[in-house]
Amino acid sequence: MLDGNLSVPGGFEAVWKRVSCSRDSCGDGGAAVLREFMLKAARACELYRSLSRKMPGCARTLCRLADEERCRLRALSGEYYLLTGECFAPPPACPLACGCLSALREAYLAETENAKAYRAAACSAEGDIAQLYERSAECEDCHAAALRGLILRAI
Repeated sequence: MLDGNLSVPGGFEAVWKRVSCSRDSCGDGGAAVLREFMLKAARACELYRSLSRKMPGCARTLCRLADEERCRLRALSGEYYLLTGECFAPPPACPLACGCLSALREAYLAETENAKAYRAAACSAEGDIAQLYERSAECEDCHAAALRGLILRAI
């Protein structure tokens, strides 16, 4: 049944690796990166919703940020489905564990780090997903600026 084609350099393992492209040998095509970004967007959305209820003076801005994070989560989820053929829903998280001002500061720092991560991911991605990452980085910068304004106004 097997012919001599498997006696090429590397043998069966090399051929199997090439045709199966397991996650360990070939990567997951960026699915892990997408999952991580989806988790961060979901957490941010929950945090901003929670903060909007605790900080009525900032509620409009925080609700807008939550809506934008939810839209980003949907866009990332769509790309994830196109890439893997699977749906991934981030699990719910406890959105608020500290005081409001501290939570705003942590969110500000997270948004700036996320912008850097999106830009790094955009450099290694191609096509539509690279454009999504670039747009997401720009949104994260805008969110960081809005959060900075809220913090400075609150102090």
